[in-house]
Amino acid sequence: MTEPAAAIDLDRLDRLRALIGDDAFHALVDNLVADLARRIDALARLDPAADRAALAREAHTLKGTVGSYGLIAVSELAGRLEAACAGGASGAIAAAVAALDAGARSSTRQLTARFPRARGG
Repeated sequence: MTEPAAAIDLDRLDRLRALIGDDAFHALVDNLVADLARRIDALARLDPAADRAALAREAHTLKGTVGSYGLIAVSELAGRLEAACAGGASGAIAAAVAALDAGARSSTRQLTARFPRARGG
């Protein structure tokens, strides 16, 4: 499995910050970080064997949401989870959830390091 080329599109986030201002941007990043953690936790609680459709829906929604904010790696990993759900192997789905969790944690660390006023920084 290849890793995404870039974890976060910082240029996109910097443009957004310039557009909406520092306070609104930091509030947005805080909300994004909190929402991402909630979504990953919800995915981890779903059973790959029994909740395949729910996992696929959540992965698809997450892929679009984080992609719109430039979290390229997390978006790609959510896409891999969505594809794994379509393939149907529970082990592959569980591995994709674990990879998505690790990618989300990494991107969260990068976000809070780059924008230190954001949650956790």
